[in-house]
Amino acid sequence: MGATVRSSSRGSAVGTVVPVARPVPAPVLGDQIWAFATCDEENLAGMTAPAGFVSAGTLVAANALPTKVWRKMATVGEPSSYSFGQPNASSGTVHVVCVRDASPTIPARLAFLASTAEDAPTPSVQPAAASHLEIRYAAVPTVLGTATFKEPSNYTMRTQAGVSGALASALATRQIASSAPSGVKRFTRAPTTVVGVAGVTVSIPSADDAPEVPPPPPFTPAAGSATFQYPFRRMIGDRAYLGHLDLTGVSFERRVSSPGTFSASVPITSERIADQVDAIIPRDRTQLNRGPGVIVAEILHEDEYWGEAWITGYTLRKDRRKSPVLTLRGVTLDAYFQHVKIRDDLEFTDVDQFEIARQLMLSMASRPHADLGLVLPAGMSGQLRDRTYKGADRAPYGQRLTELGDVINGFETTIDTITGSSGLERHLRMGAPTIGAPDAAHVFGQGRYGGDVLDWGYEVDALRGGTAWEARGDTPETQDASVAAEPLVSGLYEADAHLAAGWPAIERLVDRPGVKVQETLEEYAAGWAEKKAGAVTVFSVVVAIGENPSFTPNSIGDAARFVLSDEWHKRSGLGAGLNARHRIIGVRVLPATREQPKGEMELFVESSEVT
Repeated sequence: MGATVRSSSRGSAVGTVVPVARPVPAPVLGDQIWAFATCDEENLAGMTAPAGFVSAGTLVAANALPTKVWRKMATVGEPSSYSFGQPNASSGTVHVVCVRDASPTIPARLAFLASTAEDAPTPSVQPAAASHLEIRYAAVPTVLGTATFKEPSNYTMRTQAGVSGALASALATRQIASSAPSGVKRFTRAPTTVVGVAGVTVSIPSADDAPEVPPPPPFTPAAGSATFQYPFRRMIGDRAYLGHLDLTGVSFERRVSSPGTFSASVPITSERIADQVDAIIPRDRTQLNRGPGVIVAEILHEDEYWGEAWITGYTLRKDRRKSPVLTLRGVTLDAYFQHVKIRDDLEFTDVDQFEIARQLMLSMASRPHADLGLVLPAGMSGQLRDRTYKGADRAPYGQRLTELGDVINGFETTIDTITGSSGLERHLRMGAPTIGAPDAAHVFGQGRYGGDVLDWGYEVDALRGGTAWEARGDTPETQDASVAAEPLVSGLYEADAHLAAGWPAIERLVDRPGVKVQETLEEYAAGWAEKKAGAVTVFSVVVAIGENPSFTPNSIGDAARFVLSDEWHKRSGLGAGLNARHRIIGVRVLPATREQPKGEMELFVESSEVT
């Protein structure tokens, strides 16, 4: 059962309040309640919703009536009516729609359109999911009387409302099973005078749209270990399950705010295995619905998802008397952000950096064939930014997302693949200034009688760090061709504590192509001076993977306690050793093999490199 309308209601009034009766049948716990309000005054501050409703979007344009959209989750005992505020002495309408069986985790998508037309067009919207409910809403001004609407073809009219001589509005819905946008849809109306039109379209994903997680098949005895499993499926669209492979030599890496890598092999020792591979990597390369670029490999440890890799290439080789071997290579899903370009201008003024990140992801998802189905987190960071991204620059979404977080008081991201309430889900995780739990109860130790730490190592390099930073951006445009234009450069920001301790000046000039705002360059340089001072120090620890480890790749960003007692870490005369907390910003997983019967994880502790 997809998302559908349970009930709807509407109201209209002249004055400061528009009352709307609770829809009948009444909303139940878990339903979504949407409200669409339009008035004939441009004082948007006066347009308010009752407690519990949150803003979903606003349309303000010279040739359209001011329109606001709100939503909320239904609670037990919804009130018998709702009171929506509007500017004093204005005329307005409000439509309330109760939606059942909507996804609790996948966000809806909205589109707004201001136009001048005889009919009432509503915009196209990229579907939030293949199965979704589409709401079409339009509002027009009226001079005499009111207007009568007819819904777009194949849509169901839900409500019409109006204030005579002021405005009229209508709302229609349709349940759709398609991942392709349905395009612009038009209400027809009488009278058909040319007026400004406010149009809104909402795509609400169905709760049952997430792909089914197939049960893992039993492992063959020859695989050696049932700890890890590797299902494959298509990356986008229907995300269809293609099969499992028994991989060997697996190496899977995840890092905070940076793509990780994946590699693995499949010895093809029989025709049965060859047929299993063919279902995922086709022998016939004219088969375009699977193979590198199309598929992802999922990594499960004891039925828990540890990550997902986009398979980007392979080699297939047979050496002399040996069987053919397929070697796969891939990257984590956040690498995909670097392969889709921003083609429309995006401008943000005094907008929270988390909201800018969400809008970047929504913009990418709206591009044809570029929707990863990410579940975006709610909340704000408290840091407001001004950003302008020009479509003409053709910058990748990933580049802009990384640059947005790589400033003073910035943020970090990662993608977690988990089994959620609606099935297999991809969650974008964001944290400001960092992700992860600083007080997590992970402990890794090595002492006289062993422990789960197998190896450790430090790498320190002063020339990859620095004590003074500048950021260089693009060359600003100038109207005077006789003046030589030079790129913008930030001020010099120094690591005062290091210089005071006797460090020499080690200056770093880091290019940030596409940045044309001086303040943004200052934020970059100040952030590096604060967070990246001195030498780059990389501390890595290899630990054994236990049966039920507290730390998994979905824990990157957490801090862990490391307890090491050896010849280096012991302090002379005290018999003690290292007992300190370090933040883990990357992990490389090496599952068990016949040659290496114990699975391992290499943990990377926070480093200071600027690139």
